[in-house]
Amino acid sequence: MESRDLASRRAAKSGRAPSDQRDQAARRFKTFWPTEMRRVNEQHRVHVLNISRTGAKIHAREAMDINQTLEIVIGGERRGATVRWKLGQTFGIVFDEPISDDIVFNNLIAG
Repeated sequence: MESRDLASRRAAKSGRAPSDQRDQAARRFKTFWPTEMRRVNEQHRVHVLNISRTGAKIHAREAMDINQTLEIVIGGERRGATVRWKLGQTFGIVFDEPISDDIVFNNLIAG
């Protein structure tokens, strides 16, 4: 069994989260658009690198911790999420509640 770090590196390179940490069923769409994220009482500017109904791949200047909770603006609304994997300043989040296909599609068009 490969180490979690190696799995995280392979996942980041492929744009997917490690299979033991994430539901792979939701289709991901590549994108590159800025948005805002809040953790504790800090607000940060981040870039969404891919998105699905269940989560997203994010790049930020600040490193995040696995299992850290945060809020991110998607579709004009703040949504709760949890960090499931990380590799440097890139990390994968799972939304607390899945978002609709319409929100994914509208963000791809607007982005």
